[in-house]
Amino acid sequence: MGRPKDVEGQCNARLYLADDFGDNPMTFRCNLPPGHEGTHEESFPHDGQPKPVKAIWHLDERTLPENEHRLDDNDSDDLDEEEE
Repeated sequence: MGRPKDVEGQCNARLYLADDFGDNPMTFRCNLPPGHEGTHEESFPHDGQPKPVKAIWHLDERTLPENEHRLDDNDSDDLDEEEE
């Protein structure tokens, strides 16, 4: 796995997401042309649906220091505490 590879002819800006436990991360990669204006986006087909899924975001997380864009076990809320 690892980080997605850059694709020539695309912006390649990144958005990193994780679930509330931090154990299911995913990465969006902007597939608009390099140097585009406005927001970043990635579109992809989903389960044969007629319209693609589209994610839109502003910040390219590649510009952040490594420790500011990844969730780790210390950053997520412990949902078990809410059940007590």
